[in-house]
Amino acid sequence: MLGLPFQGWLALAIACVLFWVITRTTWGRYLLAIGGNERAAYLSGGPVRRVKIGAYVICAVLAGLAGLIVVAINSASDAARNGNLMELDAIAAAVVGGALLQGGRAPIFGAILGVVIIQLVKYTLLANGVEDEVALIAKAVIIILAVWVQQFRRA
Repeated sequence: MLGLPFQGWLALAIACVLFWVITRTTWGRYLLAIGGNERAAYLSGGPVRRVKIGAYVICAVLAGLAGLIVVAINSASDAARNGNLMELDAIAAAVVGGALLQGGRAPIFGAILGVVIIQLVKYTLLANGVEDEVALIAKAVIIILAVWVQQFRRA
């Protein structure tokens, strides 16, 4: 539909829901506060333990959904290879999208833009015959550059 596969529409829907939750609910404010400084959030009276458990549950559900989508796309499941090095892609997308590694900031749509940039780099390199190992090094360089830029923005 409109040139975007089901997975893209699902990602946009989840991003919209998460954006609303983080910007419009008390739970979202607590989540950002805990991500920025857990001790300060605890001392200010926030329900740190409940919010962390809720965040982990949401992450687990979304990881399970992502696993189901990967299995559906590949029509098979291989525990040894499915999801291999995806954590590097996730970190790269979050950092390129503007998320701080120290926490306290959650640019949802920035992370989506980061995913698009990382995937464009990956597939452009692969389409031009660059080996997988070189593509991994390129992603690592992008992460390092994004963190370096973040350090100057904070100063």
